[in-house]
Amino acid sequence: MNFKRSFISYLLVMNLVGCSAGSAIRGDKSFIESTTTHNRPISEPVRAMTSFSDGLNCMDKLLAEANVPQVVVAVKTIKDPSGKAPASANDMIVTSLSQMSKTSGAFKVVDFEIDPLKQDTVQNLSNLLLPTGNMTIPAPEVYISGAISFVDQNVMTKNNSLGVSVEQKGEFGISNDTITTALGMELHIGDFLTRTLYPGIDSANEIVAANKGIGFDSGARVNKTGVQFSFERNLSQGTGAAVRTLTDLGMIELIGKYAKLPYWQCLALDQSHPEFQRELLDWYEGMGEKERVKFFQRGLKNIGYYSGSINGRPNKELKEALSEFQKDNNATATGLINFETYERLMKNYVKVDASGNITKIGLKPSKGDDEENEPKNGYPYFERDMESPIGTSIALSQKSYTQGSKLEFDLQADQKDTYAACFYQDAQNSIAQIYPNPLQEDEKLSTEKPLHIPSNNVFSLDLNNKGKEGLLCVTSYSSLSKGLKKKFGEPFNPIKAKDLKDLSSQLKAKFGDSIKGEDLITYSVE
Repeated sequence: MNFKRSFISYLLVMNLVGCSAGSAIRGDKSFIESTTTHNRPISEPVRAMTSFSDGLNCMDKLLAEANVPQVVVAVKTIKDPSGKAPASANDMIVTSLSQMSKTSGAFKVVDFEIDPLKQDTVQNLSNLLLPTGNMTIPAPEVYISGAISFVDQNVMTKNNSLGVSVEQKGEFGISNDTITTALGMELHIGDFLTRTLYPGIDSANEIVAANKGIGFDSGARVNKTGVQFSFERNLSQGTGAAVRTLTDLGMIELIGKYAKLPYWQCLALDQSHPEFQRELLDWYEGMGEKERVKFFQRGLKNIGYYSGSINGRPNKELKEALSEFQKDNNATATGLINFETYERLMKNYVKVDASGNITKIGLKPSKGDDEENEPKNGYPYFERDMESPIGTSIALSQKSYTQGSKLEFDLQADQKDTYAACFYQDAQNSIAQIYPNPLQEDEKLSTEKPLHIPSNNVFSLDLNNKGKEGLLCVTSYSSLSKGLKKKFGEPFNPIKAKDLKDLSSQLKAKFGDSIKGEDLITYSVE
């Protein structure tokens, strides 16, 4: 009887507790409200980037220089017969084509779905508008086809394990496993109207992804008490990133062959080295917060984005410089220091030597003022004494000019890896920036080969009026393009200056000691 009474009392107490807990939920308001905060991702979003992202930009430049006419492209479904690589290769191909057309405008992709199971609002509206004549879809000239040709899992495996036991007092064991997966992708390009593939214009590439795991477990007995401990860590390289890398590589090769361009130049970039990102991550994680801030201040100042103090302390000017640099380099424009931005910046300071080793260039230690906090191997600079003057010279392509001629010239600098800006004053005394510009972007000057302006007929300078004209070019160890845009606006727009000498004074007032060289010439148009 006592047992029954105790049990009934227990049930009554639990019911009362449950009821009181339900009515007291408002007491957990702050905990409940924090759900939306904790539900957000911890890591920041990053722009998709592969080892060949810089290669796609390189191809865009080659296509622009070659004046490749715009081509309308259709993309067939890139199938995965194995079903083991669940990645949207079609959309990756579209992104690759888009990246190669940013400035060249070389390709447009026809986006039209005929599969009735994949219709959406856009496709349904297209189907309604096409018969009415209110909408037209351009006929593709070429199409891209292909497939993820194979996904071979467990191609190679490596297992290592070790276990030790000490009588009945304890034991421990450790294991290490590595498994590889091979992926292949084939891509082709064909004539749309005849549905025939172009012979010899194809790409076939393979890549290997790996899974690695390590585990540790142990157990011990003290008197009659047992204790056990286990630890496991696994790293898996996803097939999605592997497919994107194969896609970018294959598209560079495919488009290069189709347009008959030296695409291999874009595959030989140091950034395509497979260990590039891994090595950079080690360097980035080895820096403290102050090191990183000062590193970005120095690096962004060297390429013309930042003009504030280099003191290792965050400031508004650095945040704005970071945002501008991130926007220009296809990174997520947050204005924050992160590895994604570090990777974009470090491409100016890393190379792969003849032995395939990744080494830092253009880095030097400080002169004793910040030795404890500086990054390993120092802060970024441009591998020279940046105070040395830069010998700068302009060489016209013709000895004399007549009305209707086209102006071309070579710019030479006697220091390597320098930057330049050039300005043109016509016979009516109108002055404009002609380099760098969207059609001939900023690039480092070489001491061995002069910079030709305009480059490969990407634009022309027509001498339409008789009279006296002039050219002014200034050189620096850092890019001037961002500062020029803020000072004068977009290239080719008129600049308020009396003449080129007045413009030279304005430039020196804006950039100060950053300008290390200058050449000004005049000529007559008869």
